[in-house]
Amino acid sequence: MSLTKDQWNQVRAELDRALGWGECVLMIDGVRITLMREFISKNKVAIAVYRNGFFSLKGCWPRDAEHTPELVSVYRRRSKAAYVGKKKAELIKVFGKREARKVFDIDRVSVWYEPWFPTYGALERQYKKLENVELVSIGYGAKDE
Repeated sequence: MSLTKDQWNQVRAELDRALGWGECVLMIDGVRITLMREFISKNKVAIAVYRNGFFSLKGCWPRDAEHTPELVSVYRRRSKAAYVGKKKAELIKVFGKREARKVFDIDRVSVWYEPWFPTYGALERQYKKLENVELVSIGYGAKDE
């Protein structure tokens, strides 16, 4: 079961409040997910994702021992190419396409997962695709239903 449109609007209203910070608690496949708007660096505010009450960077890299499919579904996926387009073009021009791919692996991409979302829209797009999302509570100090 997923959230209704009205419930998503309540979550949006809570997390996008101009005055103060919002909090929302969801249950996704038996895992308690707490979403909180807070500072993630000196001047950067984002929606932090707490799994079972903990904000952790463990498991954010696919090769970590703590990396799980559940983490992939609730964290934000990020990627970065090893070589930008200009550098790839230079390597291809010097070495040729086949040799550049073999020696330098010019198509390599690093993938990692972040336990925060920069905007509510990014969070909603990802979480709407999930099954078994239940709204537990909205707001600070709200009693669990």
